[in-house]
Amino acid sequence: MVSHRAVTGPGACRLSNLSRAYQRAITPPSNHIVKSLSEGLALHQQGLIAEALEVYESILQTDPRHYDALQLSGTGLLQLGQAAAACDRLGAAIEVNNQDPGTWSNWLAALNEAGHYAEAIATGQRAYEQFPGVASLVFNLGNAYREMDRWAEAAAAYQAAREATPNMAAAWGNEADARLELGEREQAQACAEQALALQPDLHSARVTLGLIYDHSRRADLAIAEYERVLEDVPTYVKAHVNLANSLRDFGEIDRSEDYATIACGLSQDTPEAWIARGHALLGQGYADDAAMSFEIATELNPHEPIYLSNYLMARQYAPDTSAEDLKLLAQGMDGLYGSLYKPPTPGPVRRIGFVSGDLGWHPVGRFLLPVLKALAGRTEVFLYPTNERDEPHGQALRELAVASRGLHRLPTADAVRMIQADDIDLLVDLSGHTADHRLDIFARRAAPMQATYLGYSGTTGIANMDAILSDELQVPAEEITNFSERPWYIPGGSFTWPDLEIPAEAKLSQPHDGVVFASFNNAAKLSEPCLFQWARLVSSIPGASLLLKNPGFRSERARAHVFEILVMGGMDPRLVRFETLLPTREHFLLYQEVDIALDPWPYGGATTTVETLACGVPVLTLAGSRYTQRMSASILSTVGLTEGITYTLDEWLERGRAWAEDAAWRQNLRQTLPDQTESALRQQALRIANTLLQGPPLG
Repeated sequence: MVSHRAVTGPGACRLSNLSRAYQRAITPPSNHIVKSLSEGLALHQQGLIAEALEVYESILQTDPRHYDALQLSGTGLLQLGQAAAACDRLGAAIEVNNQDPGTWSNWLAALNEAGHYAEAIATGQRAYEQFPGVASLVFNLGNAYREMDRWAEAAAAYQAAREATPNMAAAWGNEADARLELGEREQAQACAEQALALQPDLHSARVTLGLIYDHSRRADLAIAEYERVLEDVPTYVKAHVNLANSLRDFGEIDRSEDYATIACGLSQDTPEAWIARGHALLGQGYADDAAMSFEIATELNPHEPIYLSNYLMARQYAPDTSAEDLKLLAQGMDGLYGSLYKPPTPGPVRRIGFVSGDLGWHPVGRFLLPVLKALAGRTEVFLYPTNERDEPHGQALRELAVASRGLHRLPTADAVRMIQADDIDLLVDLSGHTADHRLDIFARRAAPMQATYLGYSGTTGIANMDAILSDELQVPAEEITNFSERPWYIPGGSFTWPDLEIPAEAKLSQPHDGVVFASFNNAAKLSEPCLFQWARLVSSIPGASLLLKNPGFRSERARAHVFEILVMGGMDPRLVRFETLLPTREHFLLYQEVDIALDPWPYGGATTTVETLACGVPVLTLAGSRYTQRMSASILSTVGLTEGITYTLDEWLERGRAWAEDAAWRQNLRQTLPDQTESALRQQALRIANTLLQGPPLG
C-alpha cells in the first residue's frame, strides 16, 4: 500500500501558501525582497525548484527570519527529497509565524518523510487543535499514525480529512488502506471505490482495491485491478508484486513468476518482489532458486522475521540442507524478536491454548479436530487464530473451545497480555515457520509451558519453545541435538484420522495396463535426486508408468522441469502422466489407477500419505535424518505397514521392485488397508490428548 502526503506549496496538492506569499510579494516594504520573492515564486511555479531555492537563500541572507522565504524554501527542499533540511527550515518558519496551517502541514509532511513519526504525531496533534478542519494537516497526521502502525487513529485522521474536504481522493484512498489493516473490508472497499470515483487514475487506491479482493478470495477481480494499473503505469512495482501473488493464488504460476521477475528487475531492493518470485519458483518445483530469492529478501531486510521463515521453508525442500543447518538458521529468530530466555514453569495442564493460522479446512485443523474431541471435558481449550479466515470446519473446532480469540494484527505485547489474562498453562504452536505464524508471542513467553506441534516439520529455533510434540520415529534420539526444543514423545505416532470423506469406489482398483507408480505431493517436494531415482525404479520395471498429480502441474515450467530430470534418470517421457486440480470426488477416484505411491524426499508427505493409505494404496518411503523425511515413516508405523519404510537407496529400489511384482499382495491391501488406516489413526487422538494433559517433559 502507498500513502500520499499533502504538501501545500508549488507543484504539490495545494498552492495556498504560494498564493498567499505571492499576494504579500506585491506590496511589501522592501522592493528588493519583493522582486526576489516574485522571481523565486515564478521559478517555483515553473518547477525550477533548485533555481527558486537559490533566490530564497539570497533573501534569507538579508533577512534570516523572512517567513515566506523560510516556508517556501522548506517546501522546495521537501519536494527535492531533502527532508531533514526541510524540517529545519519549516520549523524555523513556524517560530516566526505559527498562524499558517499550510506551513504546519508541510512541516508534518517533512517530519514524516524524515522518519520522525513520533515528533510528527505530537506536532500534528498540537497543530490540529489550533486548526481543526484543515484537511492537509490531519491527513499528514494520519500518515504519521500509519507509519507507527496505529491504524485506528490513522483511519480516524483520514476520515476527518475527507470530511473536511470531501473531494480529497487521497484521503479516501489512505483511509481504505487503514480500514483494510483493521480488518474492516466493507468500509475499506467503499473508501477505495470513492477514491477512484473522484480520481480514476489514483493508482494506489486501485492497488488497495485489488488487495481487498485478494483478502476476500476474489483473485480474479484483484488480477483485473492490478492489470488495469499496469496498463497506465507499467513500472508500478507494487502492482507487479501483488499481481504475481494473485496469479499464484489463481493457479497461474508461470505468469506469477513472470510478473515477480519484472518487479525484481524494476526494483532490485524491494524484498516483497523477491518473496513473490520465491513463492512462484517454489510452486514450479525450483526449490533452490526459490531459496535464493528468499535469501535476497532477508539480506535486503534482515530485521523481518517473516522473510527468514520463508527462507527456512524453502531450505526444507533442498536435499543438501542438513538438520543442523536448519537449526542454526532458525535460532536467528530470537534475535529478530529481541527476546530473552525465561525458564518454563511446570504445572498441571488445566487450560491449553492452540495458536495457528490453519484452524479451518486445512490439514492442521483436520488433524486437530479429533484431538480436541478427545480433550473435551478434561481441560479447557482456547483457540487463537492468527488470520481472519472463517470456515465451516473452523466452527467445528470453535465449538470444542471455551473461547476463540483472534490474534490477527494484534501487537506482540497485547497478544501476550491477552493469553496471560486467559491463564493458559500450556500454549501450543501449530504453525512453526509457515504462513501467519506468531512465533513472536512464544519468543516473549506468553505461557508457563510452550510447545510446537504438527504445523511445521522441524525446529522453530525459539529458545522459549520448551518442547516439540512428536514421536520417536520423527525425532529419534540421535537427532535431538538438531532441535532447540526438548522432544516430547507421543506413544504410537503423531498423526490422527483427519475425517476424510473418501468415496467407497476409490478403494477399489480399476483394471489398467502395467504397474502405476504415483505421487500426489506438491511439485516443490519433488527434488531432483528424488525424481532421478524414481525414474530409475519405474524404468527398470517393464510396462510401469508414473502418475504425478498436483495443482502445481498446471505450470508448464513445472512439468518441463520434472520431465527433464526424469529423462536424465532414464525414463521414457511417454510413460509420465500429469494431473492437476480435480474436484474432491474425482481426486480420490484417481487412486483407482494407482498401484504404489512414492513418498518424495527430503520433504515427504503427511496428509497425502494418510489419504493414499486410506484408499488402500501402499506408500514407499526412504526415511532420512531430517524430520521432513520421516513423517511418512511415522504414519506407516502407526498404521502397521512398516514394510513401506526403507533406510537406504538400495533397500528402497529392491522394495519398490518387489511390490511391483506382487499383485496379489497389493490387491489384498486394497481390501484391508483402508479400515486398518482409519482405525489406527483414530486411536491416536486419545493418546495425543493424554500426552498433552501430562504436560511437556521439563525436568
